[in-house]
Amino acid sequence: MRPTSLAKDLILQFLQDLFSEPELYDDGNAYRWSADAKASKILICDGYTEDLERLEQRPAIVLRRGMLGWTLPLLTQRLSFDMRTGASESLNLIHSDLTAECLSRNGLEAELLADIVFQAFQFFALQIRQRGAFEVKSVLIGPETLIQSDSQQELSAVPVGLTLSFKSKWRLTPSQQLLEKIKVNLEKAQTLRELQRLEVSATPPPSNEGS
Repeated sequence: MRPTSLAKDLILQFLQDLFSEPELYDDGNAYRWSADAKASKILICDGYTEDLERLEQRPAIVLRRGMLGWTLPLLTQRLSFDMRTGASESLNLIHSDLTAECLSRNGLEAELLADIVFQAFQFFALQIRQRGAFEVKSVLIGPETLIQSDSQQELSAVPVGLTLSFKSKWRLTPSQQLLEKIKVNLEKAQTLRELQRLEVSATPPPSNEGS
């Protein structure tokens, strides 16, 4: 599992599946997504993989990842521990901030796309969880801004943000060699303590002659 890309890949696939539906809202779906770039009516992609010149050709949703961190940095839950081998299994939660930036040359169109995404994150939260997320929260929609593209064409951008959390599980299994080394060192320490006790018992008590 790659924590830095798991949340982004999950939401990217969700958005592509969402916009591939033939009926997405009351009037159908004028922004139907297709894996065929020539047939697709909307571009849904990862941030920094597309240039602005291509984004001008059709409406687009560009997904970007923000900060990623531990939800419970000081409270990792230990699921299991084997006293014989020292093997353990631990669980924690990772949260990732994501932004789906809805882009269009028309401000109203960018607002419409953002509204669809904003509501989809909320009402399809269960489906997102079924795809692997633990929790969907902090769904927010931001104000419209203007972006200057390479060809001097301004694009309207409306961001939709959410925070996604998912489980991260680690299994620690100490190597057998390390356990054998520890065992040998303990045996050596035990032998050394026994030798020290023998030396102490073999030492004669101090003499009181001449006092």
